[in-house]
Amino acid sequence: MKGKFIRISKILQKVSSPLPVKVENLHRISIVCRDQENSLYKLLEYIRRIGNQGHSFDIVVDPDNSECKQNFSWDGDGSDKIFSIEKTSAECTEGEE
Repeated sequence: MKGKFIRISKILQKVSSPLPVKVENLHRISIVCRDQENSLYKLLEYIRRIGNQGHSFDIVVDPDNSECKQNFSWDGDGSDKIFSIEKTSAECTEGEE
């Protein structure tokens, strides 16, 4: 049984590789933030999860405030895709915040 688990694990590693083929118009976006409740991380992960299934949707920021309300479109069944999200700890020195 242990041998089967190792083989399946290696297959899954190959399948879940973030960039299996060359992708055009690919961008890396880096964010350094203080996200104590993981809200931003959870939002990005949620967009990745439902958007990568081919689901297009709007993301509305501050819908109750007409002065600040902003709509963003995600074309999940088209060209938009999040390949990976990495969360790491970072230390900032004074002045970098």
